[in-house]
Amino acid sequence: MLASILLLTPPGSGAGVARALADTGYQVEVVHRLAAACAAIGRERIDLVLVDGSIPEITESVLIIRRRTAAALVLIESPRPVDPAGLLTAGIDDFLSRPFSAAQLLARARVALRRGHSDRSGTLTIGDLRIELASREAWLSGKPLSLSRREFDMLACLANRAGEVVTRRDLVREVWPGATHDVNRAIDVHLHLLRRKLGDTATHPRYLHTLRGVGLRLAPGGEATPAGAAPVRPVPGTPPRRIGAGRPTPGERGLGDAMRGAGGSGSAIREGA
Repeated sequence: MLASILLLTPPGSGAGVARALADTGYQVEVVHRLAAACAAIGRERIDLVLVDGSIPEITESVLIIRRRTAAALVLIESPRPVDPAGLLTAGIDDFLSRPFSAAQLLARARVALRRGHSDRSGTLTIGDLRIELASREAWLSGKPLSLSRREFDMLACLANRAGEVVTRRDLVREVWPGATHDVNRAIDVHLHLLRRKLGDTATHPRYLHTLRGVGLRLAPGGEATPAGAAPVRPVPGTPPRRIGAGRPTPGERGLGDAMRGAGGSGSAIREGA
């Protein structure tokens, strides 16, 4: 089966790129908002994300996507000036300059997919906690964790910055992108559920350490890693078996209900395609 590709592009654009990829046999999903891209990543396996450089807040958007997926990430450059160094730091793997032909697009996609499959395991290890970003699975002491979509997103956000303080504003931006309502209560509920599944309590934390008035820090053991410690990096490894991370349990669905009561080859592809 050919790879699954997600294209994040401004409204009214992306048709030419999507058509060229789909004609080759790739599974292509086109979205026009960051929140929709995050939802797609949480819903299915994505092998390659193409991001149009014309979308708003491009560097922050790339950072949020990278923290949610280990897929290859390619920026389609736009006429608007961008910060290449900042985008590389945020997680971009490659750049595709305009104008480009369908053949160039397909060649760059194949290279990015090959590099992504060989170089990026997407596995994070923090103490006895292991997280597989690509398959959205997690294990604690070798036992699989059954996490809802939001719980996994929250855990991945914290794990990508293990040892660092993550503020509530960071969680809103990365776990509830585009939220138009107050999600502080939702954060509290999901944090409570996540603590319970990690064997933590607010008074006796093993992994989730609260810094009152500041934020959260994910660190193994009885003491939090000192501020400024380097984030945990992906390490090679193969998960033991797939579990349904991302599917809410019946109890969590009830909690969610309660909370809602209280989100052609060689031809150039045009700029707007």
